[in-house]
This record gives sequence, structure tokens and C-alpha cells, in this order.
Amino acid sequence: MTDVHNMKVAKSGTSAKGRALSATLCRVCVAGGLMWGGLPLYGQTAEQVSQSADEVQLIDLGAVLDAPETLQAPNDRPERLAARPAVEMPDGPLTVPEYARSGQTAANDGAGGDTGAIRIPDHILLPMRAVIPTIDGIQRLSGEVQGERFFVDLPAGSTLESGDGLHDLVLSYRIAINVLPEQSELRVRVNGVEMPPIQPHAFEGFESVVLSDAPLVEGRNEITITVHHSHRIFCGPDATFAVWTEIDTATSGVRLARNAMPGDQAGLAMALRAQLGVQGIVPVRVVDPADAGLLGALTRRLSGVRDGVPVVLTPEPAYGVVDGPAQGARVTLLPSGMFGGLPTAEVRHGADGAMVLALSAGLDGQLPDLDPLLPRIAAPKDIATLLPGTAVRLDDLGFTDRATFNRYSQQTLAFRMPRDWLLLASQKAALNLVYGFSAGLPKGALMLVKVNDTTVRLLPLDSKGGTIQPPLEIGFPARLLHPGANALRFETIVPGDPPDLPCPPVTAPLMQIEPESTLLVPASPRMRIDGVDAALVDVRPDQIRPVPRDGDDPVAEALVVALASTLRPIDGTERHEAASLTVTDSAGLDRLGIESLGEAGIPGLTRRDLDRLFAASGPGVGPTPATDDANPTPAEPGPEATEAPGLTERVRTIAAGMTGRVTQLAKPGDGPVDRWLDGRTAKAVLMMPDADMPESLSLIVAKGTDPQQIAVLLSQARISPNGPRGRLSVLSPDGQWNSWNDTTHPPVLEEPLTVSNFRAVAGNYASWSPVLFGAVLFVLTLLSVAMALIFVVTTRGRRKR
Repeated sequence: MTDVHNMKVAKSGTSAKGRALSATLCRVCVAGGLMWGGLPLYGQTAEQVSQSADEVQLIDLGAVLDAPETLQAPNDRPERLAARPAVEMPDGPLTVPEYARSGQTAANDGAGGDTGAIRIPDHILLPMRAVIPTIDGIQRLSGEVQGERFFVDLPAGSTLESGDGLHDLVLSYRIAINVLPEQSELRVRVNGVEMPPIQPHAFEGFESVVLSDAPLVEGRNEITITVHHSHRIFCGPDATFAVWTEIDTATSGVRLARNAMPGDQAGLAMALRAQLGVQGIVPVRVVDPADAGLLGALTRRLSGVRDGVPVVLTPEPAYGVVDGPAQGARVTLLPSGMFGGLPTAEVRHGADGAMVLALSAGLDGQLPDLDPLLPRIAAPKDIATLLPGTAVRLDDLGFTDRATFNRYSQQTLAFRMPRDWLLLASQKAALNLVYGFSAGLPKGALMLVKVNDTTVRLLPLDSKGGTIQPPLEIGFPARLLHPGANALRFETIVPGDPPDLPCPPVTAPLMQIEPESTLLVPASPRMRIDGVDAALVDVRPDQIRPVPRDGDDPVAEALVVALASTLRPIDGTERHEAASLTVTDSAGLDRLGIESLGEAGIPGLTRRDLDRLFAASGPGVGPTPATDDANPTPAEPGPEATEAPGLTERVRTIAAGMTGRVTQLAKPGDGPVDRWLDGRTAKAVLMMPDADMPESLSLIVAKGTDPQQIAVLLSQARISPNGPRGRLSVLSPDGQWNSWNDTTHPPVLEEPLTVSNFRAVAGNYASWSPVLFGAVLFVLTLLSVAMALIFVVTTRGRRKR
């Protein structure tokens, strides 16, 4: 009898565990179905799924599962019935109490239900977008007076009346500790309408200011923010660098009700930008792990939403509860071929209020056409190209930063010279400058005119001010310019008067460049010197690949995805099939191949040079000599072992110095690459391994470097005068490109040599290698003298007869 009783108890316990497990699985299934990818459940439409948690009717299975336990209670244990009241079957429909969908475990209320409900914000923030976006979304405005333009897009058909915090413009900012708030302000213009000025006080962190009466419109809204700073103590160029305001575009924008977001292309783009602004990532729910390889192509396509800044896709479980803040948008990747084998994509509303891009690839792995659902990837605008031989107005080259209000300022005009333009001799270019400056500027005020960071003229600004100056022609050597991007810069320096008191408010420009100023650059024969700058412009996203290796390389793959998202074709450029960019990190130098590092590649560059270059970039990078007891590290010689260099050593040093000077005179340039690399540290190296393949580049990135940062820097470098050029370029830890020019290869003439271009061609070759060119002329002179002597000697006897 006892065994039978034990068997009944064991059976009853097993049954109870099974029922508890079944109840748990049912609740997980319900939660997972509600949180999954925004797919309609049980035939519901998208509108029905987007109902709030209070409106969703669910079935309570707990009562059904618990009821049989009361009927199957053993007769010999009546105390169980007394300890636990029987569950009564309800007369009406079975319902589940409110379920906590936020991912946090709710306390059981004792009746078998879960308390709490998901908290879905009733609004979404549409973030502002800068003209030139940054990875972190923070824009810094430095100086006494500085302005920046921003944009925010609002959906059509939405009511733009302010109220309860919706449809209000929110501005998130912080200022430097050196700013004097009483004499500083932020001026905001919305669609050309001036808003009340804001007196800044956000010293400790970002603070939000709500502009409830901003005249917002449907579609594109232009927001201009101009800051007026005053230093607490000082006045002058140093004080200009110490005052700034930062705008956080991720938390600045317009609040909009979630139900006002349309389910079309514009609404999806706005929701994705809002999601990226708040969390910096786009969640992706991959139903079939075999489709994870599609994330790379999807990342490149989504980068158009962020104006070319790389987008980070974060995988999430397709079935389950996800912790974290409420999502504004996400992507659900359904199994390939789910819809009749054809690629399919559509926009849906998730049960948590998020806008969902649900897509399925075809059986061939091809993503669907996302152009109807996502903004097209716009081609980056190129800087203006200067036509040699013609005087061009600066405003025709896109020069808009003409006036300065700061004690220190740099007004830069970036323009592009043709690839086949090359002048290395003494030809002159001319800048016809028309400018003016304020009267009464302190003594020592001046302006430096620079061409590619070389000063070509210094102009005083402390006398005869208050009017437009007569046109001034400034000549400078044309060799200061080079093919590709160049910079004409006006650097203004105005001391404080006095320097130890706050500056008086600036109401008029301190210096101004007039738009009728012109720049004339002489024409040249069609010649070129290959460099990484031209090849980088030609690279297309599908021409970027990692270094081949056995197995997966997640670091290189992440670099390829980030670069492919940002290196979009520049507007007006043509595709070159020979262009390519091979990517690896500093830990994969062995996979580059010896042909790219030895004599067939860059002369003098070795693996040891690259190891030293990346050694200081992070732990585990570069050679680490191992020592043990069998091979101890030799002790350094003491002072007594150090002897003064002998005569032989001094002669050798002098000879090496003279050889270096002769080599520099023979081939002016940066010298041997190994000496040029000494003492440098790199976050990345961009180089042309083979001079016979000038369009094939290699990119080596320091281990642990953020791929997004490298991708953005490379993308911006294509149109920057300070970008990489030459045969090899090093990205320093402070984000500056330093380039080494290879002088072993002469310029290439791309047109026939004629009488009209002979002088310019000869000048280029003479400037490339003066000693070599002089030696050639000397040999030609000797040959001419020898031929003349032979002619005289052979014909003298005939003349005597």
C-alpha cells in the first residue's frame, strides 16, 4: 500500500511539473509572439497589432491547466484541498491578466497572473541632422561668433500645433566653462524666422531647451544656430579656442506622436533616424541564422538613412523578450524564399509601437528592391574644379565663408585641380584679392594668405581700416598647388585690447573677403604623378575586399562593411574597373604578401617598419621580443664601456651626411621611407604597394581601431585638401594624414611632346630631379661638342685643298 501511495504521489508531482512547464511555455509563446518583428499574429492586421497593451484581449490558460489538478487530488491526502482553495471555472470568457512585456519579471499576484504592462512612449523624437554629420552626432561651434545649419524632416499630413510637448522643437546643448553666460547667447532661426535668444547655462552636461512656438512645416525644416560667446576673463586668439558650444543632434529635434508616423518611405526613414539618434544602432531580428550573411549588404543600404555615416546593425533574438528602451524602428529578416521564392519587403507596425522593415531575400540570396521603402543613397557632392588658364571668381568655386567675427579664424576655400595638371618649375599663379576690415583694430592685427598651408602673403589689419581695400594681386609659385584637392586659406589674428578683459560684443565683421576676388592658375601639359588620392576617389563599394585568408576574419569584414557604407561614388566621377582597396588590420600583415613590402613594392619599406609604426597603437601590436633564461637580454654597456667615436667613424658619418645631401639634391622629396617613418605612430596606413598598378591600394588599420571612425575619415579625405596623397600616407592618432612622396618614379607625360609644351615638360623633369636633369644636359653638351670637333677635324683637310 505504501509503494502504491508513493507511486501516486510521484505521478502527481510529475503531472504538476508538466502542467507548470506547459503554463510557462504558453506565456513565453504569447510574449514572444507580441515582441517578434512586428508580424501580424493570428491573422491580425498591422493596425490591430499596434493597439496598446490594455486593448489586446488574451486567453488565460492558467485556469484550464490548474483545474484538472483539483480533480486528480489523491483521496488519501485531503489536507491538500484544505491548504489550497479550488479554482473555480469562470462563467465568462477566459482572459489573462496584464502581462509585463518590458522584459522585467513581474511579481506574481497569487492568482496565477503577471502584473505590469509594457510602457510604450507616446511620442518619438525626430533628430536634427547636420550638413556634415559626425559619428557621435555632436557638433561643436567654437569662437566668439559661429553658426551651423541643421535639418529635420516632418511627415506630411501631421498636425503641427504645439501642445502637451508634442511638435515642439527641442535643442540639447552644453557650453565650455570659460563662457560668460551674461554676455553670451544662442540664436536660433527656424525656416528663416528668428526665435527668442537663449542664454546658455549648461556647464555640467547637456541640457534641453524647448522652443514650443517654432514655425515648423511639413517636409524639410531648416534650422540655423548661431552662437555668440564671450570669454570670462580674456580676449584674443587664445580665448577664441577656449569658448565653444556643443549641439547633440541625437537628442535635439522635434517630438512627434507615434501614431503620426506614416507607414511609407518617409515615415520609415524618420523612424530609423530616430532609432539611430537615441540608441546609435538598428536592431535586427534574424529568424533563420543562415541569412546572417545578408547583414553586410543591408548595412550598406541603410547607410543612406544616415547620410553616409556607417550604420551598426545589432542582432536580437527573433523569438523572445528583449530588454532595453522602447525601439523606434527595427528590421526583421524573414527566412529566404518565404514568399514563393521571391524577395519581398514591406513596412509594418510592431506590437511595441516600433516601425518594422520586414523583408525576405529570394532563394538566390538576393535582397528585395528597397528603393520604394528607403531613401536612395545620394552621391556625395564634390568640391569645385578650377579650370587652369582662366581667372575664376572665388564665389564660383563655392567660397561662402567670407566674413569673420572671431579674433582667430581660418576661412578656407577647398577646390580641385585636374588630375593631369602638373607644374613643378617656377611658373606663377595669381590671386586678385579684394578685402576689407574694421577700423580701429588693435596693433598687431594681421591676415595670413596661405596656399596648402604655405604662407604667401602677410597683410596688416591695424591701419586704414573701415573700408574696402583696393584690389591686391598676390603672386605665388604654382608648384604649391598639386593635382586633386587644394586649399586657399585666409587666417586672421586680432589681439585683445586689452587682452586680460572680456572682449566687447562684436556687431560687424572684423575682416571680409569680397566675392569678386579671383584666382588664376596657369595651364600645364598633361602630366601626372600617381598617388593614393586619385585612386581613393575611384574606389567603389564593390571594389573593397579583405585580404584573403583561411577561415573567417570578422575584423576585416567589419572594416569592409563600414568602408562600403561610406565610400560611395562621388558625384561626377567615373567608374574604373582596375580600382581596388584591400583591407586588413595590423595583426594580419603576414597576409599582405612579400611582394607588397619588398623591392617589387615600395623601395625601402619592410615588415619591421610597419611593426614599429603600429607598435604604440595598442597592446599586442608589433613585435614583442621574447626572453628566457637560455637567452637573457644583454645588459646595456656602462659609462666606462662608452668610447668617443674614432676617426673612421667620424669620416663615415660625414660621408653619409654628404651622400644624403647629394641624394636630396638629385631627387628632392621626403627621403627614404624608413627614415621618414621613424618616430611616427599610426592608426591606419594607406599605401600603393605596386607602382605599376596605381589604382590598387592597401589599407592597414591598427588593431582595436573603430571601423566606423576609419571609414568616415577616409570618406571625408577624398574631398579634403588635408587628405592622403603620395605613395604612402599615415593616419596619426590625432586624425591627421601625413604623406610620403616617392621620387623614384618620374612624372608621366600623357600628350605628345611639341614645341609649345617643351619648356613646361622640361621644367617638370628638371624640378623632379635637378642633378639628373643637369647630368643629362651635361652629357648632351659633351656629345654636341664631340660631334662639332669631329666635324671640324674631318673637314679641315678638305678646306685646305
